[in-house]
Amino acid sequence: MFCQRNRNRRMVKSFLGSLVSLTLVVAIAAGFWSIPTKSSQAAPIAPTNFDAFEVGVQAIQRGDYQRAIADFTRSIETDRHVTAAYSNRCLARLYLGDTRQAAEDCTQAIQQGSTSVETYLNRGLARYRLREYQASIADFDRVLGLNIEDWRGYYNRGLAWVELSKYERAIADFDRALHYSNSADKSQQAAIYTDQGLAYLMLEKTREAIDNFDQAIAIDDRSSRAYYNRACTCHRHGEFQHALRDFTRVIELEPNSAQAYANRGFIHENLGNASAALQDWQTAAELFRQQGQITASQQIRNLLESRQFPVRLIG
Repeated sequence: MFCQRNRNRRMVKSFLGSLVSLTLVVAIAAGFWSIPTKSSQAAPIAPTNFDAFEVGVQAIQRGDYQRAIADFTRSIETDRHVTAAYSNRCLARLYLGDTRQAAEDCTQAIQQGSTSVETYLNRGLARYRLREYQASIADFDRVLGLNIEDWRGYYNRGLAWVELSKYERAIADFDRALHYSNSADKSQQAAIYTDQGLAYLMLEKTREAIDNFDQAIAIDDRSSRAYYNRACTCHRHGEFQHALRDFTRVIELEPNSAQAYANRGFIHENLGNASAALQDWQTAAELFRQQGQITASQQIRNLLESRQFPVRLIG
């Protein structure tokens, strides 16, 4: 079967789970982070070690997160009541994947009196990554209590509802996110439509899902996630040629997408084009190998053997 739902209720992101079915792509993060600066923080006490704080902000802006953490730590050591420094160190740790420490930094900022939207948003992101979905929803509720028009709060809360299988609530939050998304860029708006489409798909509302993926692509015609998931959904409708075109577009945008090659191989097989299926599966097996996904590569090789195709990796 194609485009199955995962029995653990989480939409799978890798191809490792089932090589005989198409899989859905889901966002790996809970949303989009804005880089807080001193002017966006509601710190009750201004930093006394201002130079370290400023240098830390500049380090975040240029992507030097380890340096940013060191600078914000110096700022905190000089004046432990600098809530903005805790909040910004939380953000830097989020970028580095130090999720538990990030959540603790934002909690420290809140305990010291921060009422910054960014602090609650960043802690919500950290809690989402820790799979503490109810706690993340509480933080996003707080974001919206501080600013009812913050599209990021609605979008991230919607993603948390998806993880809890509350798809109707997620769809409602995605609608609100879109309503207030004038400040979002095109790729961000496309992501909201794509994730709303996935929520509809989990409710078996495939027509609504396709409509959302169409909207995402109309906004951002380089959204590989939208093309990928529309391909899966079109396959459910038996629209194989449309699915084939969409997977081909994904490969144009992401030439190293092993998943797209593997899934396009299944579409070719459905359409009776064995030679094209063979070529795509051989490419997928080699890409998986190059990317260190040895199990997936071997599964593709096993698939080729089961179809009585020659197992020959490219390269």
